[in-house]
Amino acid sequence: MRLAGAAASALACLALCAPAAAQDGVQSAAEGLRDAVVEACADLPRGPVAIRVSTELGDDAPDPAGLAAAVVEPTLAALRADARFAPVHRAGFGRDGVPPSELAARLGYATLVDVRLRRDGAELAVEGAVHTTADGARVATLAHRVPLDLALRRHVGFPPLLADDAITARSVRLPGNHYVAFAVGDLDGDGRPELVAARRGEAHVLRLAGRRVQIVGRAPFPADTPRAASPRRRSVATARFVNRRVVIRISDYAAPLVVRLVEGRPVAEVSSGPCADERFPVQGGCAALVAGRDFFDEELSSREGPWDEATAHFYAYAFGSYPGRDGATTAFEAVVSTRGRLALRMRRSAPREDGDPEITERSVGAVGYGTALAMGDLDLDGTAELLTSHAAPAGGGDQLTLLRALPRGAVRVMWRGDAVGGSIWLATAADADGDGRPEMLAIEEPAAGRGRAALWIVR
Repeated sequence: MRLAGAAASALACLALCAPAAAQDGVQSAAEGLRDAVVEACADLPRGPVAIRVSTELGDDAPDPAGLAAAVVEPTLAALRADARFAPVHRAGFGRDGVPPSELAARLGYATLVDVRLRRDGAELAVEGAVHTTADGARVATLAHRVPLDLALRRHVGFPPLLADDAITARSVRLPGNHYVAFAVGDLDGDGRPELVAARRGEAHVLRLAGRRVQIVGRAPFPADTPRAASPRRRSVATARFVNRRVVIRISDYAAPLVVRLVEGRPVAEVSSGPCADERFPVQGGCAALVAGRDFFDEELSSREGPWDEATAHFYAYAFGSYPGRDGATTAFEAVVSTRGRLALRMRRSAPREDGDPEITERSVGAVGYGTALAMGDLDLDGTAELLTSHAAPAGGGDQLTLLRALPRGAVRVMWRGDAVGGSIWLATAADADGDGRPEMLAIEEPAAGRGRAALWIVR
């Protein structure tokens, strides 16, 4: 069995602040805009105010006007509560090519708040400016970004449901081989995701650029990184994206490392958290290696899911909680055990009229899988897809399979790739190209351990 890899300056701050956990995306966008506009108007002279809204959400957006109304209403209410700005009106919906200050003057307003709601990959960008008509000045620039969640997607649209015959796979060459962990995330906040692939002694930071991989740089691990007192016979590692950094934990070392971008250059540093030093971060909590073994114990700490323990000792672990288009949310946990068994648990929470959610739990198992395991919701329907490798011995070839978890407690094969000559050790799920939809990613190590590894992209 294979080894697991597993306004001004104040307004700029608003773009970086994460919304409270209880907020949905519409609320976050609305409150971010309200706070920015109130801040920008704090020192403006008395006079009437107009708010103009336009959207760039795509031709298939089902309800742009509804989103515009929902996002702008708290700002209108806040300005109307301030007697200095009466009256406060919406100056229509959309843009007519008239410059903001000219429009405000034409309509008899002292101030115009010009707002644009724009879909940008996996985010809604709330942009615009506050203008005065006294001198045509731009008082402040508005900039707030919100991830597209279920509430926002009801206005901007969902991707089509994934059909078996629509699944595609392609591969690109990586700059090296012998990778033990990898993760994907936007390290510098520029909207372009980075791929961080770790191997002994260093991490490669990469970006997808069309049909090739662009090398951002290499981050050598610090020479003074404390070594493990009892290294494993084979390196065990996990990687997880946390707060614009990738946390890497490798069994060769006694402490975790983080990889981040500093002025565009990758840097690796010894760090701490989000788990205790002896534990490995997984997408769902923290796991500890079984004493003397190269697999993980069932018990999870700092867990994110509803289960205290995994279903068995495991080589690979995946967790995700996905909102459905019907309002229900389902938590999925998957493991590949030391015997090659894929075990999947599902816990669905559906709203009811009496306020108490209806909870349904299901579980299912299947055999013959390897340690490349990734989980994602490719079509954002609230149902998990799983990418797995097969339980072939190292060097014995491999194959990728895409499974769908079914609500009744089963898994269905959606797609199987062609057999490959190398071994597929690692997999993850992420929006690697920044288009707002996740992909499944896996690394195929070359046969006989020589040559460059390949990155497989499945969607």
